[in-house]
Amino acid sequence: KLGYSVFYMSMTPVTRGHYEWTFTKICQDASTMTPHSIMQEYYNLLQADLDRHPENYLWSHKRWK
Repeated sequence: KLGYSVFYMSMTPVTRGHYEWTFTKICQDASTMTPHSIMQEYYNLLQADLDRHPENYLWSHKRWK
């Protein structure tokens, strides 16, 4: 609606207390995409992160134990 850029951010632990941050641009101008398509791209990037590093996902929810 406002034409802002949308980014996906992922964080990977490198060593104890140190992390590598990666920013991936989803779109330059959010007004050119539907909210659904932005969320779908976000979900795809999140799923790819989980596939690469499943150990980094927060599995503390009771349902997953």
